[in-house]
Amino acid sequence: MISLIKNEYIKIGKYKIFIMFGIFLIIICFIYKFNNRIDALNNSFELIPFIGVSACVLFSGIISLEYTNGNLRYYLTKPIKRSKIYLSKILAIYLYMFLLMIYIIIINLIFIKKIDTAYIFDFILYCFPLLTIGMYIILLST
Repeated sequence: MISLIKNEYIKIGKYKIFIMFGIFLIIICFIYKFNNRIDALNNSFELIPFIGVSACVLFSGIISLEYTNGNLRYYLTKPIKRSKIYLSKILAIYLYMFLLMIYIIIINLIFIKKIDTAYIFDFILYCFPLLTIGMYIILLST
């Protein structure tokens, strides 16, 4: 299963993921440059929908490209169940969104220079709708 998830990230390309992480870093820097710390911390909640948007951009063809490139035929020649293939794709999407969420939290905590557990808890609670976005990505990709 882990090898299938690694395979998904290899197909996407590491540079695309690093570009997305860099874009979020630049956006957070701009937020802190033009706002004071309290307002910037509150404005960071506005980045949560863009986590889903960036996941949609990266993983939009995660299933449809398997059919067009013929990769699914390769998987079917191996002793891998289809459910495992689809589960690895869903887990790859959720892992990306989780890592991006943690990245945003860490960058914000570096800028405010203290650990605020209330902020971390609220940010994680606001990220729960990302679970449905991950399912929509799989749904629309087919």
